[in-house]
Amino acid sequence: MHWAAGEGRVRRILIVDDEPMVLSELENALRHLRSKWNVDFVGSADKALSALAGAPFDVVVSDIRMPGMDGPTLLKRVRTDYPRMVRILLAGPAELETAMRGLSVAHQFVGKPCSGSMLESVVDRACDLEALLSNEAIRGAVGGVDKLPSPPRTYMAVVRVLEDPSSSLGDVAAVIERDIAASAKILQVVNSAFFALRQDVKSVKQALSYLGVDMVRRILLSVEAFGMFDSKLSIGGVSIEAMQEHGVAVGGLANALMAGQASRDDAFMAGMLHDVGRLMLAKQDPARLNRVVEQAKKTATPLHVAEREAFGATHAELGAYLLGLWGLPYSIVEAAAHHHEPLRVRHSTFEVLDAVYIADLLVQEMSGDEGACSPHGELDIAYLESLGVAGNLPGWRNAAARILSESLKKAAS
Repeated sequence: MHWAAGEGRVRRILIVDDEPMVLSELENALRHLRSKWNVDFVGSADKALSALAGAPFDVVVSDIRMPGMDGPTLLKRVRTDYPRMVRILLAGPAELETAMRGLSVAHQFVGKPCSGSMLESVVDRACDLEALLSNEAIRGAVGGVDKLPSPPRTYMAVVRVLEDPSSSLGDVAAVIERDIAASAKILQVVNSAFFALRQDVKSVKQALSYLGVDMVRRILLSVEAFGMFDSKLSIGGVSIEAMQEHGVAVGGLANALMAGQASRDDAFMAGMLHDVGRLMLAKQDPARLNRVVEQAKKTATPLHVAEREAFGATHAELGAYLLGLWGLPYSIVEAAAHHHEPLRVRHSTFEVLDAVYIADLLVQEMSGDEGACSPHGELDIAYLESLGVAGNLPGWRNAAARILSESLKKAAS
């Protein structure tokens, strides 16, 4: 099935599902988008690959379970052959185990049954983010870095293990434990105040048992990401160690703010990695970045504003570019890209992006946290009111104070 949009710049979408009823329902639900979407509907992975070979697409949306080639396998092929294409999986509540295999190949998951408005929102936001990361100013700033870091080796080894359905907790632990430095740092983070575990965790396998594979995988990526940069680097006199501690604090608080939501682990990872772009700028030209930081302090200008004037892009956007290249979920990349300017993203519910934005400012506000390197802004109360969460702010401030206090006590013990 196929229907075409009207005139103007449109997005080409390929939707793949082996159930004709689902395709028919989606076709009807998306009919009102003909003016901005050009959509093809196909019933198998083989037909999808033929369609992709015959015409360019912006987005592929695939059901997770199909006879023959399933969704994760299809998207793995798409990632290899069409790396800039947005990849989205449709998954039902009973398909979590299969969905885990799609973590490394899908930008987004959408729950089934899926409404037309939900799919529209997911596709539009993913494409908007892809457009931001393709911005020439960002690519120009990135082009100044001698060599972008590759995805961390141990993290990618874990991802490969998780793609094997026969792998066990012991297999994952064995891969991580080969990296002694990363293992030690993981245990340090796991035993921090942010997880409030009843007893110290003494092994990676224990950490996997207590926190789950996905959370430990997220911690591992953050640990390795910071470890890729020269430990002697500093930004405005702030060390990499201090920036990493700031990231852990923001991640821990963002996770707490998302309590009860399925995406709270993504909030933790996004918080830990939200400032990785500053390390990229420091690697590119540390002297210039330090001058920008000092000027921002003198003029009480938020650092991301000063960076955009000096480099044409901000650390937030550069960090998101890197995380996007590494294949992280779009909710994490989006939070990194917009954690200073969440109003740039069209949404009306409290999400990972908002949790990181609030946590970053509250950690700085409650601690005078110099890990942030620069003057920080104030929370936009009108924005929080528009999301319906402004009334939570006193409790969130208390949570920030408690987490930071517990962290100091644990560090001193």
